[in-house]
Parts: sequence; C-alpha cells; structure tokens
Amino acid sequence: MLKVCKLSREVFLLDVVAAEVKPGVTTDYLDKVCHKACLGRNSYFSPLNYRNFLKSLYTLPNDIVCHGIPDHRVMLNGDILSLDISIHQGFYLADLKETYYVGDKAKAAPENLRLIEMTRQCLKAAMEIVRPGLPIREFGEVIEKMATARGCSVVSTWCGHGINTNSHPTPWIPH
Repeated sequence: MLKVCKLSREVFLLDVVAAEVKPGVTTDYLDKVCHKACLGRNSYFSPLNYRNFLKSLYTLPNDIVCHGIPDHRVMLNGDILSLDISIHQGFYLADLKETYYVGDKAKAAPENLRLIEMTRQCLKAAMEIVRPGLPIREFGEVIEKMATARGCSVVSTWCGHGINTNSHPTPWIPH
C-alpha cells in the first residue's frame, strides 16, 4: 500500500502530470501524460474502463466537483484544475486529488483563489488533530466549521473513502 501511494504521488502530484498543467494544454493531453507515466511504472489506472470510462485520469476544471472527463477543452491562464487519479499496483490502490492554478495565480478569479486557499487551510487544520483512534467526524467538524465560517460549504453529496485492494472501500469519509 505504501509503495502504490508513493508511486501515485510521483506520477500525479510531483513532476509528471502537475508539471504539464499550464495555459494552452487540454485535459485530454494531461490524461495521455498520466497514462504514459503509469505504464512506465507498471501501474494500472483504476478509472480506465470502469463503467465505460475511457480515460486514465479525472480532470476537474474550475467549477466541476467530481469525476470530470478529460476532453479537448483548452486550459486558460487563471483557470484552476483539480487532478484526480487512482492507480493500482500489485493488489493495492492509491487515490489522490489536488487542485492547481493554471498559469499565473494572480490571474485566477478571486473566488477560485479563495476556494483553494481556504481548502488548503481546512486540510492543514484537520491534519493537525488527526491521530490514531480519532473518530473521522472530529476532523470533519474542523473542516466544516472552518469552511462555513469563511462563507463556503462542504459537498455532502460525495464522500472520500479508504484505500485498500479495491476501489472506493469503507470507511466513507464525508467531505
């Protein structure tokens, strides 16, 4: 499990896919970069062919909340883009998501700047209290209180999940 999580971080968040996030690229191009990087690491992308999904990566430009499909949309300077990747290696799966500024952060819409900075602050605050045995609801409460205090809300329709040998296992973790 540790190995696949490290690989997915490398493919997804470090230099491979995230380095290609810039004005003028399409989300379809980023999907191809992800696909090639996974194959080069003997990994398999969980989304590919899952319920007829024909891509290796979920891309969420601007206001898309979950499971966006890569396409020919060109990313513009000032957009924001979330990349969501699930990789299998051996018997284990890793699932990661991160949001990036496309191009110049200063060109991003004020609401996008606010959203990214607030979510990062919420994550940091929650991580500060996480410890073995802590009920999930406690760090969820930290996130929700912080978000609502800043005029935002959490998405209650979707939830996070554990990481294991199959896709989307328990525990279900409300956003």
